[in-house]
Amino acid sequence: PTQPQVYELFDQSPQQLMTVVMKAKGEAPGLSAAVRDIVHSLDKDIRFEQLYDLQGTIQYAWVQQRFNMILFTLFSVIALILAAIGIYGVMAYSVNQRTQEIGIRMALGAMPRDVLRLILASGARIIGLGLLIGTAGALVSTRLISTLLFRVSPYDPVSYIGIIVILSAIALRACW
Repeated sequence: PTQPQVYELFDQSPQQLMTVVMKAKGEAPGLSAAVRDIVHSLDKDIRFEQLYDLQGTIQYAWVQQRFNMILFTLFSVIALILAAIGIYGVMAYSVNQRTQEIGIRMALGAMPRDVLRLILASGARIIGLGLLIGTAGALVSTRLISTLLFRVSPYDPVSYIGIIVILSAIALRACW
């Protein structure tokens, strides 16, 4: 959002730092020397720091948001990888615990597809419950991160559906 601004004479409110906005034809690097010369010709005591073009000023204004976005994306990817490893490990352990049961079922004549269906159904219940609790927790906690999001709604359905699909696929693969 645009911050309120007031333009006033320098004599009314002298400050250490001052910003001058000007409209000119040409590129900022080429104008820098000319503007510096004009400012020094008016008053040699004025220290001229730097000349930015409009695009550079806009980019500078977004530096903090861009940094937050990159950091947030990095941590999100790390969290997704850790969640995937954790889900895979838990599901694989769960299936591994049923190895004797699977062996007995196979010895008694169960078809491999029936055993696979049993394991996948059991895993799907756990996965569904975990995704339900995780999605609810994510929806509740969006208030904490909404200020850090840039051009993305905290309730972005594409993000939620994408994460649900990825984690479901990983968990089902572990059950498989």
